[in-house]
Amino acid sequence: MRYRKYRLRLLWGKLRRQFLIIFRPRYVGAMRLRRIGACRNCGICCQLGWGCWFHRGLEMETEGGCSRYEMRPSTCRLFPIDQRDLRDRNLLLPHTPCGYSFVTVEEVEEILMGPAPALAVESAHGLSAGHCRAATRKQD
Repeated sequence: MRYRKYRLRLLWGKLRRQFLIIFRPRYVGAMRLRRIGACRNCGICCQLGWGCWFHRGLEMETEGGCSRYEMRPSTCRLFPIDQRDLRDRNLLLPHTPCGYSFVTVEEVEEILMGPAPALAVESAHGLSAGHCRAATRKQD
């Protein structure tokens, strides 16, 4: 299995995630704002580093997968924390993409802030920002 080949890297990833959750909660929170999508219940994140004791096997969609889903550890609840976690996950299941992805900081700002003020003027009055500046100059 490919797992043996990447075991050290996957174990390091599990330790890194635990470190981030405990010592860098602001980073984890910021990355959660950038995370979009939903879990596809593939169960691969349960196998990163070492197999999870609560994972019921590959029949996740029919039997629910995690026997402690409602009380799962924060490492499981917050997966993936960042793009590195997705790269680790893709080592084990490269042809099935994760349901989660991350947007850039600029995309987050655009979502939170809405359209730029010039665009708001344009849409409200049917004029572009250039037309507004030209009309202002003519009045002076």
